[in-house]
Amino acid sequence: MINKLAKIESDTELCLSIKKNNKAAFDYLYSKYACTLYGLAQNAVHSQEYADEIVELTFIKIWNRIACFDNQKTSMKVWILQNLIISIQEFLNSKNINYKFKTDNFPNFSFNLTDDLF
Repeated sequence: MINKLAKIESDTELCLSIKKNNKAAFDYLYSKYACTLYGLAQNAVHSQEYADEIVELTFIKIWNRIACFDNQKTSMKVWILQNLIISIQEFLNSKNINYKFKTDNFPNFSFNLTDDLF
């Protein structure tokens, strides 16, 4: 199946494959974006353990919400980033960690945590 996925030229085509419940396409999406999301999550929460959980939650959210994605309104990269930010917020809320979400330097963003993680 990877050979067929290599022919996918755009995120739109990838999204359409995932919308058809194509697990190989989703695995390809994961391999394409996981490292970037992990780096962003780790930078946001300053914890490898939490970043691992957040990335996992983000991809679960993407799989569950792929039908909501509209490539006419936003790019897949932006939509994935939005899902990451939402996942970070939900994760921190679930751990009762107070934070302030800062977008002063967007596309750079940060979560200033007010609780001690360690």
